[in-house]
Amino acid sequence: MKEANTNLKAANDKINADMDDLIDPKKQSKAFGELMTKYTYPMYAKIIGIIGVILFAIVSPMFGWWIMATMNALNEGYADRMIAACNASGQVNPPCPPMVSDSGPFDRALFWCIMMIIGSILIMVSKGAGDVMLKKVSNNMVTGVRKDLYESILRKDIGWHDDRDNSAGILTGTLASDVQLLSGVSSEGMGAQIEGAVAALAGTVMAFIFSWPLALVTIGLLPVFIICGAIQQKADQENMMNMESAEGSDEMEKSDDSKESKLLCSDSITNYKTVASFGND
Repeated sequence: MKEANTNLKAANDKINADMDDLIDPKKQSKAFGELMTKYTYPMYAKIIGIIGVILFAIVSPMFGWWIMATMNALNEGYADRMIAACNASGQVNPPCPPMVSDSGPFDRALFWCIMMIIGSILIMVSKGAGDVMLKKVSNNMVTGVRKDLYESILRKDIGWHDDRDNSAGILTGTLASDVQLLSGVSSEGMGAQIEGAVAALAGTVMAFIFSWPLALVTIGLLPVFIICGAIQQKADQENMMNMESAEGSDEMEKSDDSKESKLLCSDSITNYKTVASFGND
């Protein structure tokens, strides 16, 4: 008896040691990332997706500059036309202001319009390629997790399936909907974080080039964005790791009702098959 208790204690200690990365809240985030790494494939799609996201984040802030430059060119061209009309009328008092250039509004704005067209094409290609590739990696990850989860369910002891909480309805709901939530914290979430960080950095550099007061304002707002992103990422990880979260009574009630409905549906289907089989006999 003493030897059996010793062996049982050793087995429990080994299980706790093996599961320490998943049990310890401080290690859960790292362990979750390492577990998901083997599902994030192919690597070329991930690299192309990240490059596309970075290119989109760099080009997007430039549109503000191009739009303002286009409007400024149009205004200057219109002002020069008014000055040319003033000179043609022979007005002397007050004298007509000097013209900046002889080119018209269209000629001045043509360059910036071409830049916006090129930028639109770059955004279309980069955003499209980035989203498609990252979505492909995300789908592969969800498919891989769902496959391994289904395989583990099939390998369970028959007594495990007798538990009502492990009924077919609950397991089907987990495979269908719960696993799909992984896409929100996979490559798609990483792509959104990279896009936001690169866009903020590109905007800050442009602000320093054109207006240092605007750059200081941007830098002052960066900590707010970073804190919000960190809070969102932590919330996503807590939801995926089934950590304790603050839920109201309404949410808990809805969750229980959903679980009970799945159990009822599963029991109804199972019992119907049993009655039908006895009727056939």
